[in-house]
Amino acid sequence: MDITQTTADDVRLFKQRAKQGIAEAQHLLGMCFLQGHHVAQDAAKAARRFRQAAEQGLADAQVAYAMCNSHGKGVARDDAEAVRLYTQAAEQGHAMTQHILALYYYYGEGPLAKDTAEAVRLRRQAADQGHAKAQRELALRCMLGDVAAHDLADAARLFRLAAEQGDSDAL
Repeated sequence: MDITQTTADDVRLFKQRAKQGIAEAQHLLGMCFLQGHHVAQDAAKAARRFRQAAEQGLADAQVAYAMCNSHGKGVARDDAEAVRLYTQAAEQGHAMTQHILALYYYYGEGPLAKDTAEAVRLRRQAADQGHAKAQRELALRCMLGDVAAHDLADAARLFRLAAEQGDSDAL
């Protein structure tokens, strides 16, 4: 949902539903607080709402709260917590998060050791779901030989798929 398309009445409904413990409403209300949409902008309130929804297993909220933790937005920076949340969302099949975690593994960022095989596995999962950036990055890895062997045919296929989705860097 594009939060900028919501009305003040929608935000009132999000608040009511969030108080009832509805994860989707908590997440949407968090987005409103993060962007200052029909409420005062407040990163701490946003992070709190994301955490509430994340604890209920909502993948989008896990990603949002992970980003708060990785950037120190509304909470103290905590890379280990960010990775834990990204992992939970990735295990639910959240393609964008699989791509983000792949970057952590590829570069050995935060609490993770460099693990090219795990990075490729996660990128492949995201690419198989149509995530254009993951397709492009996996294509590069195929060309460079990070994936078993230099697989130029697979690289070309992945570049084409990413380009078809509008990824100008894949051209």
